[in-house]
Amino acid sequence: MRARSLTLSRVLSWLVLSWLVLSAAACAQNPAARAPGTYDAPTPAGEPRASLQVTVDLEPASDCDERFDLALYEDRGVELVSWDDGPGCSGRHVAVRYLPGRVKKEALLRRLEKIARKVREG
Repeated sequence: MRARSLTLSRVLSWLVLSWLVLSAAACAQNPAARAPGTYDAPTPAGEPRASLQVTVDLEPASDCDERFDLALYEDRGVELVSWDDGPGCSGRHVAVRYLPGRVKKEALLRRLEKIARKVREG
């Protein structure tokens, strides 16, 4: 019985070690893992910025503005989303500061229309 438990222990150790080695190798294949900081690199101060003022109606939820923010920040051309102090998910005024060199205004408006129920510019 003792020899059997040593063998089982050895097999489990090899499995864990193999899993760790394979996991490390898989992470090394990810370009983001090899180039840290490229995603969160600051935008150069000289890069042009623009602002888009919209009024949106969002899907009713307790975290509607947070969901909107997260969906919008997936676009690397969006730099900042500023909200009015209004409550609720309807008729909210939003200012979106974006980088026109990375996203065009028309594309940003299309993105807004996908993640909000209704979008009115101005």
